[in-house]
Amino acid sequence: MRINFVRPRELHQVKIEQHRLGGFHTTRTLVSIRRNVREWSWRVALSVVIGAGVVTAIVSWSLASTTPAILHVLTTEPSYSDIVRQVGGANVMVRTVDVSGALTGTPVPRATLLSDLAWANVVIRNGLGLDGDLANLEVANPSTQRTEVVVSTLVGPTPPYTPLWYSPEAMISLTSRVGALLESDIPGRASTIQRSTLKVSASLGSINEALVIFRRRYPHAIISSVTPAATTLVSLSDVSNDAPVGIDASPSASAWSAEDAIIASSQPRALIFDPTQPPSINGPLLQRAASAQVPVVAFYPSLPSGYHYQTWIQAELAALVRAITTGLSTPSL
Repeated sequence: MRINFVRPRELHQVKIEQHRLGGFHTTRTLVSIRRNVREWSWRVALSVVIGAGVVTAIVSWSLASTTPAILHVLTTEPSYSDIVRQVGGANVMVRTVDVSGALTGTPVPRATLLSDLAWANVVIRNGLGLDGDLANLEVANPSTQRTEVVVSTLVGPTPPYTPLWYSPEAMISLTSRVGALLESDIPGRASTIQRSTLKVSASLGSINEALVIFRRRYPHAIISSVTPAATTLVSLSDVSNDAPVGIDASPSASAWSAEDAIIASSQPRALIFDPTQPPSINGPLLQRAASAQVPVVAFYPSLPSGYHYQTWIQAELAALVRAITTGLSTPSL
């Protein structure tokens, strides 16, 4: 059914026609005309209001869909950065700073740290004295726009090892914390973030399961670790570490003598070493192990290139199993 409304111009024409006809009209005709004019004016006004609302809604939706929030995250360890990227995906930008110089040999300059702090919405530190310089700068430069996450506070009682990124339990706690932060700051992506958080947590849980199996199968395995980084894996795998010797950049004659005695005893079923140490350290060490037919396992102090955290720890554990069960060495990953 088609309805025709009388517009103001048409009303004027009706009055002219009425005048030409001698002013003949009825009250009913005028009421009908006036009602049509009011309805037409009301419908036009309503259309304008609705149209403006639709345009506003479309513009708002368009802006929300094309400019998602990005969280800036600063961490002190590549393993932490990897977990943040796995959970946050395109919703995060991540920087890693070598606060202590343990990775590059050169600590990050103070000016660079200050710039990174100003950039960051979230700062993730290990704690336990490994990143004190950054912690001090945070205290001296507080910001209500920045959230601090200290991994050591997420794991309850102080663990027996300092680098917490080797612990799957600590990484599961970090994953949950990062997921909660992202859901809070980017509510529009909450469902996606929840799915990725659960996925990452499940993959980390599989490492814990592998460690449980390892402890059951090799309860009396003896290894020798000459790298502090391996202490965590050794502790988690529950193997016996036969008198680890501190082989540093300038090992003493007594240190070499003690390690020679351990290797020559043929007691250790694997020698765990740090492949990032210079040839002056690793060269003699690997020669001693080869002479005694002790397999070696390279254990990296931090996430190596080309790996995600989960695949790295799984590769390290698999290398240790190979050494114990088959006597095969893994001099590098």
